[in-house]
Amino acid sequence: MHLRTVTVSQFRRQPEGCVVLGNGWLNYCVDRGLSGYAGWGVPTVEDWHALVPCLDVSLEKSAPPHVSIVDVRRVGPLSADLFAELARYGESRRERSAAKVVRQVILPPLGYARALLVGFREVIRPPYEVVFVENEEEAARAVERPDAIELLAALAALIEAPLRARVARLLADGTDGIAAIGRELGLAPRTLQRRLASEGASYAQIVRETMVERAKVLLATSDDKLELIARRVGCPSPSHFTASFRRVTGETPSAWRARNVSR
Repeated sequence: MHLRTVTVSQFRRQPEGCVVLGNGWLNYCVDRGLSGYAGWGVPTVEDWHALVPCLDVSLEKSAPPHVSIVDVRRVGPLSADLFAELARYGESRRERSAAKVVRQVILPPLGYARALLVGFREVIRPPYEVVFVENEEEAARAVERPDAIELLAALAALIEAPLRARVARLLADGTDGIAAIGRELGLAPRTLQRRLASEGASYAQIVRETMVERAKVLLATSDDKLELIARRVGCPSPSHFTASFRRVTGETPSAWRARNVSR
């Protein structure tokens, strides 16, 4: 199953067939009948606040009733502050959820985290049916959607994608600047830089690499001069463009074009 990765703002405009990747979470909409989210690691209150605008899409007045699959098998124990935020959200959306959510199917974590989640659901008592299942096959049967097995496999592949890949995807889609990238991922710029560093990358490096990939397409598909290509990919000067291209590929744009393009 292919879900197009989009930004939060894009998802809010057109959610069907799309997924948003955040820090420790993703939110998806296969179609208006099936949506949901997944989480991993130890989410923070900040992570939850970044997810909320996506969750609200399925509760809008124009949204039809739907079933939801929530995959939190990879989530660790939640903090008391986060449980409080979850409770506040559920209570503030209770009426809308009752009208829009037919059934929520949950793939819970193991051990202590699972016990906390199950107990929390008993306390807040959502206004819709909640079903806990053990695997993808049970989830698919619970929502009566055979394609849910393929969906959960696709989500698992996205969860394993490194942060640098998500940043590169946002840059390629036109999100500009570390502050804007951070907003889409639910991260402060300093936190984003720190987590990229833990993967052995930097924001500046990913910007260069993304720029070079765009430049390769232009070099291969047009006869434009290097000065024009430099402007089109956002480089301040041809010399900066050449230096950045050489730093990533080990050769100049002209050499790359001569070696890879047959005229």
